[in-house]
Amino acid sequence: MTADPHAEDAASLRQAWCVRVVPLSAVSDDDLDLSTTAEERLRFVAVLTREVWALTDAPEPVYDRAHMPIRVVTRPPDPGDRGR
Repeated sequence: MTADPHAEDAASLRQAWCVRVVPLSAVSDDDLDLSTTAEERLRFVAVLTREVWALTDAPEPVYDRAHMPIRVVTRPPDPGDRGR
């Protein structure tokens, strides 16, 4: 038992989630690129983002693009990459 009852409630709710794990290399029958426009997919992301923030009970962050907190991480070169 954890000290945070909210965490226990959230954990019990997650047990009911339906998820599907699909490797990135797998071919999918539900490729949204084929059935939606880029604008529609961006709207999906905006709606999902608002819904996820609502689930956190935290306020949605408010800042403009120039002040977004980011961290740039550069991957080391892949030894198998031949300059592609």
